[in-house]
Amino acid sequence: MLVWFVWIFFVPVGLGLLLGCISKWMINRPENWLHAVRRGIGLRTIHPIETAWDWKLMYMIKQHIIVTLKDGTYFGGYCDEHSFMSSDLRNRDIYIHRIYEIGKDNRWSLRPGTGMLISPGEVSRIEFISQPSKEDAP
Repeated sequence: MLVWFVWIFFVPVGLGLLLGCISKWMINRPENWLHAVRRGIGLRTIHPIETAWDWKLMYMIKQHIIVTLKDGTYFGGYCDEHSFMSSDLRNRDIYIHRIYEIGKDNRWSLRPGTGMLISPGEVSRIEFISQPSKEDAP
């Protein structure tokens, strides 16, 4: 009885977790053998992540960004565990924990104690920066 319980409940869960982890690990590696075989036989597949937005958020680490709004306004920000970017297709709002003014000389200055909530549809572009250069550093 216990063997059937384990076989019916725990084996599928464990197998699903294992396959999910392998899939996540392989998605970002174009050099893996599975992609090469699939391309070699001419098989086209649908990417498991629906949008570029979701893919970027899945792999995003703490990093600086430059946000340009539709009216041309732009500013710097820092996304970390206190920031949030919605993955809801209908409501892609963004909360950025730290906001920086970017001066004419490209210097970043922190607006102390500020965060910003940006409504869906207001963003024209988001640039992801691994780290501003030393002269641009916040």
